[in-house]
Amino acid sequence: MYAFFIGLKRAARKAIYPEDRLKTFWEMENWKPRDLVDCLLACAISESNVDMNRLEVLGEAEMGEELSKVRRTIEEYANGGIVYLLGLFEKEPDLVEDEMLFIRLLSEQD
Repeated sequence: MYAFFIGLKRAARKAIYPEDRLKTFWEMENWKPRDLVDCLLACAISESNVDMNRLEVLGEAEMGEELSKVRRTIEEYANGGIVYLLGLFEKEPDLVEDEMLFIRLLSEQD
């Protein structure tokens, strides 16, 4: 989840191609803490440009397509965050030991 927020903060999206796609997606109901998951979903819905009002009138297939936009947004920002972190760790390997790294990255002023 932190990778998603780092990718979002840095506007770093890394597209996923069909050959890269996992066969399963870990169910969000298992993600913790719930408050952080709720924030992630709100951000992902906003960034994916899903029209929440339109969902009420869509059929099941169309709704699935719209919801897959949210999932794809989560995956792309998380991948973007991971790519950023990998680059950071390559430059400064000692950062792997920094317990406050994610907090500092997310609180940095642009």
